[in-house]
Amino acid sequence: MWMDMSEPPCWNDVEACIKYLREKGVPMDDVKCFDQVANLKKFLERCNSDKEFIGLQVHQKWTKYFEKAKEKPCMLLRTTEDCTVRLCTSLSQCKC
Repeated sequence: MWMDMSEPPCWNDVEACIKYLREKGVPMDDVKCFDQVANLKKFLERCNSDKEFIGLQVHQKWTKYFEKAKEKPCMLLRTTEDCTVRLCTSLSQCKC
């Protein structure tokens, strides 16, 4: 499963999650989500050969990803107080 970061995400798997969220009334932008998936895929392709990274728990892997994402502008999934999923260019510049 792509969410446990054990392997790079496949767009078809992520698309199924997007469809589910849309059915629940969560607005999603396919183009921005695709960009986000591409960023995550690149990150995991680099990190999944790192024994230290492989040994981390899932929440620690996601923390590493978001720490890395803060270093350079990219699209980040954010959930606002009203539970709306937003895509922001960086955590420091996010206005959500």
